[in-house]
Amino acid sequence: DISIKANQVRQNLSLSGLGVKVGVLSDSCNNTLYQGVGTTVGTVPNATLSGIQSQVTGDLPPTIQVIDFGPGGGGDEGTALMEEIHDIAPNATLAFAGAPASQDLFALNITALQTAGCNIIVDDIGYPDEPWFQDGPIAQAITAGVAKNITHFTAFGNDGDHGVLATYQASSPTAATDPRDTSSAAPSGKFFHNWGINTATPS
Repeated sequence: DISIKANQVRQNLSLSGLGVKVGVLSDSCNNTLYQGVGTTVGTVPNATLSGIQSQVTGDLPPTIQVIDFGPGGGGDEGTALMEEIHDIAPNATLAFAGAPASQDLFALNITALQTAGCNIIVDDIGYPDEPWFQDGPIAQAITAGVAKNITHFTAFGNDGDHGVLATYQASSPTAATDPRDTSSAAPSGKFFHNWGINTATPS
């Protein structure tokens, strides 16, 4: 809150999140329910979650709308995200939806949060089989929300050092982006970024 100066924004601009509904998509938010802590009233997508530990301590608002609990059993990253949001915008309303196993179901949860009146949606979920060069169901659901002035932020990629470390080399717009790919004289979509030569066959 302090590091991004959100406290100064609240003080100087009198903003607190009032009138804003934030939807959160993540692995879980209700693992404490399995330990007998907290209660839910109603059924999804209009269930109300109350009494979990973070609500008792004031780190979350007293009630949260639950669109979909998701598979559960995660690290309660959804709780952590909502705690951060509640610190920054304490008067915002919160809604949660889980991260199902498939892209299609995840896209449906995005749409459900939009339908529930969320002005802002955030997630920390990614699917490794999402298409690279065209919009899959998740991107399409987000785009549909943006067309309705719903802002979506995603923060997938927080996998620590499980990534590629290499010096970036820009591809040439006038030459094949991979010397082995002589089918076109311009970037073909196979290698938009030249990360160096390897033994893999272009596909």
